[in-house]
Amino acid sequence: MEYLERKAYAKINLNLNVLGKRPDGFHELETLMQAVDLSDRVRTGWEPCPTGLPSYAAPCADFPGELAVDVRTSTPALPGGPENLAYRAAVSMHAHYRAGICERITVDIEKNIPIAAGLAGGSADAAAVLLSLADLWELSDEQRIDLAALAAALGSDVPFCTAAQSGLPACIATGRGEILQPVMPLSCKVLLSTPDFAVSTAAVYAELQESDYQARFDTGALVEALPMGAEAIASYMGNHLQAPSFRLYPDIQKTVDWVSAQNNPVAVLLAGSGPTVFGLYPHGSEMERTCSCHGPNPSTHFVSTLA
Repeated sequence: MEYLERKAYAKINLNLNVLGKRPDGFHELETLMQAVDLSDRVRTGWEPCPTGLPSYAAPCADFPGELAVDVRTSTPALPGGPENLAYRAAVSMHAHYRAGICERITVDIEKNIPIAAGLAGGSADAAAVLLSLADLWELSDEQRIDLAALAAALGSDVPFCTAAQSGLPACIATGRGEILQPVMPLSCKVLLSTPDFAVSTAAVYAELQESDYQARFDTGALVEALPMGAEAIASYMGNHLQAPSFRLYPDIQKTVDWVSAQNNPVAVLLAGSGPTVFGLYPHGSEMERTCSCHGPNPSTHFVSTLA
């Protein structure tokens, strides 16, 4: 079996505008996504099985005679079967590029990104599988064009996570999140603190009211300010999902209060639909000298943006 290992980077949203509901039931978005150096480690393995699947392999329900996918994770709470985006990424790649060929795919995920936390951990893992299989199968540049559509079909954050692992750590994402425009990344430190409960993104969108997104955050001004650092962008940041998430999960405010009290962050915001809260700090701030990350939540990290 051949293996490739990738870092699957978490993301934060420096702003998030909801522009309205689409006919397909999704919401039209405009968001500036930035990767940070908190990552899962994803090891993808592949072997052809010309004489049939081995007896110890678990056949995939969609391709029972030709594909086995085995996803193992370091976190018992994270399923390894079809509910896992990394599993679905492997099946999607086989269906698109290798249907009719007998093969086995394994994925081992060392989880460092909190689950259901607004940081796109599952999407990052799926992106790692897409890119690793593309390399293991030595897909041509022409064949790789289809990866964008496969990523978008898996989830709204998977296209950006694929871009971040391909050297584009900051993008404006529009549509459902699948239309990407690379921009200059932000260079700063980030405090991430995740409460000990999961947030349902679907529930947050269901709670969203038109009054929550009447005032639009200026993405153009945010992009122009990026080269000047965290202090320059603070006044242009915002998240339309923050109000509905706080209504459903009011305990998030405790984490906002704690992050806000840590050495004067220049901005504090909810990551995606939450519950992770992040604070931004310029390089060389007092936070770099004193941060111990011993906060009220079990998952707290002081990291850098990918720049």
